[in-house]
Amino acid sequence: MTTTATRTHLQPTRVALPHEQREALVASLNQLLAETIDLHGQTKQAHWNVRGPNFMQMHEMYDRIAGMLQPHVDEIAERVTALGGAAEGAAAHVVNRSRLDAWPEGVQGEHALLEAITARYDAFAAHLRDAISEASDLDDPATEDLLTGVLRDAETALYFLAAHATPEGSAG
Repeated sequence: MTTTATRTHLQPTRVALPHEQREALVASLNQLLAETIDLHGQTKQAHWNVRGPNFMQMHEMYDRIAGMLQPHVDEIAERVTALGGAAEGAAAHVVNRSRLDAWPEGVQGEHALLEAITARYDAFAAHLRDAISEASDLDDPATEDLLTGVLRDAETALYFLAAHATPEGSAG
């Protein structure tokens, strides 16, 4: 999760990591906090706007995967503060930091919604993998473990999305 760590004032903490490592972790986690909030909102966007013969099934699936993300927002923010940083999840932070593509205006139809949200979950999972590697390189198994849990849920969501996108009887 290559982010540019700027010198930040960190609060004192009992987490036994050097200041420079905590600083880099806080920057990375705030980046992911923005993306998690953004992805949650984009998933709700799909949930609210689905139409078609599979409405109920798709509507409920989008709501379920959005619900899987919600607890991770607090977990990521609380890890930022445990490391001595300030969690930055206000709307302006999300807009300025999220690397996910913006939700396409006017997207309609089950297939188009499914493609749009799946692309965002793919990107999010890739960002999580990078962040897990970075946490490992910075010798922070607690952050690595936290992000592995987020990745597990993101990949479960991708499984649900892919199962809807693959026509019956075809290999996917």
